[in-house]
Amino acid sequence: MKMNRNIPAVLGIGIAFCLMVACHTVQDEEAEREKTEREKAKLSYMNSFLETNLFYFQSGEGQPLPHLKVLYPVFEASDSVLRPTAARLVLRIRAQHCNLCYEAEFRRLRAHSSQLGIENVIVLASFKKRDFRVMVKNFEKELPGVRYVNTLDPLPFKQESFNQPYYFVLEPDGITHSFFLPDKSLPEYSTEYFSSLTF
Repeated sequence: MKMNRNIPAVLGIGIAFCLMVACHTVQDEEAEREKTEREKAKLSYMNSFLETNLFYFQSGEGQPLPHLKVLYPVFEASDSVLRPTAARLVLRIRAQHCNLCYEAEFRRLRAHSSQLGIENVIVLASFKKRDFRVMVKNFEKELPGVRYVNTLDPLPFKQESFNQPYYFVLEPDGITHSFFLPDKSLPEYSTEYFSSLTF
């Protein structure tokens, strides 16, 4: 009985094919595991973000904004600019915040300007005078209608302990509410926050 000389070659090809399939299967399983781990990590991060916001949201609700010494606008002798005639959205930024952090919030405000009504936004900053002028010059053309205020007085909110910008709503009687700590990596929550506001 003669053996077909092609059988070893065929077997070799078959074994190679099986090894290739097995290798791809292992790679697919590893990729799936990595994807699952990434999704778990993102979910954990999102939960932490929401818990943090809930804590700081509740801690700031109903607190009055104290009277602040305003360095800008210079023509206003007091902080009357911070006693608006209607509710306003306040973006709080400080010199300690990284430039990219507050620049990201300016871009976000610009993207939602028609929805918010940009005239309803106050940027409450704590910068040295020169740095404040530079910041305003850089952004006032992009966000015309925003009211800029500069003070070196600290605010009494726990959100000040975070080294990042945050938002709150300021009522005409000085009461604050609806605090929000944004996150550049979770823009969908900022969109939801802006959508929840009415002016």
